[in-house]
Amino acid sequence: MSAETGNAAPTGRLRYYRARAGAAGGSPGRYSGFVGLMRYLLPAAAAALLGLVVGWPLVSDGGEGIHIPLATDAGIDGRLTMLNASYQGTDAKNRPFAVRGEEAFQPENDSPLVHLTGVEADIFSDQTQDSMLALSANEGLYERDAERLDLTGDVTVRSEAGHEFITTEAHIDLPAGVAKGHEPVSGKGPHGLLDAGNFALLDRGQVMTFGGRVRVTLFPSAVQELDGSLGGQTDESRG
Repeated sequence: MSAETGNAAPTGRLRYYRARAGAAGGSPGRYSGFVGLMRYLLPAAAAALLGLVVGWPLVSDGGEGIHIPLATDAGIDGRLTMLNASYQGTDAKNRPFAVRGEEAFQPENDSPLVHLTGVEADIFSDQTQDSMLALSANEGLYERDAERLDLTGDVTVRSEAGHEFITTEAHIDLPAGVAKGHEPVSGKGPHGLLDAGNFALLDRGQVMTFGGRVRVTLFPSAVQELDGSLGGQTDESRG
């Protein structure tokens, strides 16, 4: 009787082992629940961290951080900032003009002044837009109400006729199609090189005038053309 009892496993201890095994077998369930919970908590924490990084400049009173310019919201200093800004209009004869800027901002939301960087302006001489005067500059100030544009910093002027010159400032009346500058200008055209103290472009670039110690260097082809035209006039007068 005692031998049989010695050979058999104790019933109470067997139950104890089975209970411990059941507890160990439950660990995978709790682990899967933990993983499932982390699947939701980690993205939420990442989103909260991203929101803190982006929103920190808005609550830190202009401190360093990531600034994201928006076209519909005012910046931290109250000015409206835009990327790839574009303004278009027409003159009294329905001839179009356009102003573009890589970045633009207004001192106040209702301000008629727009500060531009990376500026480009096109003034077309007719409605078909076949001919135009193109201007570009590092910076510009656009008056929306008066439709005037002041350009500064590496101002370049190009015309469809092949004229191109550079100066440091230009003042443009967009509806009138007039551009003027009072600083030295240098450039080239189809017939030669030009240096002058100031310039004025009238009638949407169809008329160009220069002043202030103007110096012109003609290309040889232009000299030959000029000599030929003068010679032809002389022959006609002799005949």
